[in-house]
Amino acid sequence: MTDAYNPPKAELQDRYGSLRGQVSVGILEQLRRSRPWVRLISVVGIISSLFTLAPGVVMLLGGTMMYSQMGDLGAGLPSSVILGIGMLYILMGIITLIAFIKLFGYASSITRAANAADAAEVETALRKLAGFWKYAGILLLITIVLSLVGMATAIAIPFYMGAGFPM
Repeated sequence: MTDAYNPPKAELQDRYGSLRGQVSVGILEQLRRSRPWVRLISVVGIISSLFTLAPGVVMLLGGTMMYSQMGDLGAGLPSSVILGIGMLYILMGIITLIAFIKLFGYASSITRAANAADAAEVETALRKLAGFWKYAGILLLITIVLSLVGMATAIAIPFYMGAGFPM
């Protein structure tokens, strides 16, 4: 018998054919099991990124003060080299900090998805994970290209210096 006063109900499927809002217990359990490890790696990564940033800032400030006081005649390394190394440390710290913040966001999304047991929350968590891997992949490609350029430069400079070509 149908109730004429209540609207009809339909079970709508999402684009993958599953019922909207339903997530299997197995998927939620795997997310729950991975969450502490993702959180640990992200927190330790954020802390290590900050430990990379700190000496970079110190080198940048120290190199700037040294350059303003002595020009480029400082004891040991020239202040311009110290400035360059400091900027490199800061760049590396920022790049890794962004990656670990993305991973931390994924861990937080796992918490929301596991508590809500909703497909939309799981999809959000997986979207954040995909964003982390996209960022890591782009960094890998940049690293490969810079490594190849560095190797070519390391081979070319001695070749040109030995052949007597002016640089």
